Amino acid sequence: MWNGDAIATAERKVNLQGAFNFRDLGGYKTTDGHTVKWGKLYRAEELGRLAAADLRYVRRMGIKTDVDYRTDAEAKAMPDPVLAGADYVRTDAGNAGGAADLNAMIASGMMKDEESAVQMMAGFNKQMVDDPKFYAQLMELLNDPANMALVQHRTA
Repeated sequence: MWNGDAIATAERKVNLQGAFNFRDLGGYKTTDGHTVKWGKLYRAEELGRLAAADLRYVRRMGIKTDVDYRTDAEAKAMPDPVLAGADYVRTDAGNAGGAADLNAMIASGMMKDEESAVQMMAGFNKQMVDDPKFYAQLMELLNDPANMALVQHRTA
């Protein structure tokens, strides 16, 4: 039942040909009762497959900062395109806690079943968030309005 609060509606998924998991993180409630503004913070998979039309669309979105969390090997294999008007920030979050290239782990047979894969990804996520250098860098980026709109991404 509607309680009289204003409701903001927007499309969370950004429809791009070369990125199927590009999403606006706006609209989420914060722990202090505020709401994340739409059009300021995005998450995506690797951006190297963006089509020319996608790049034009992303430019119109006003992306000012592209934060790439991928490992060195992942970034070298599929470099980000230049997002016009955006600063590119590479961080070592993909290597947090000594995490190696995920593709190499798969190839080596370390992830033999779905449960192993889920546990490994949960461990990587925890390492990334618990890394004080990474976390400080992310907070610095997010706290500077000049960096907005910001897209952050990994491989998938």
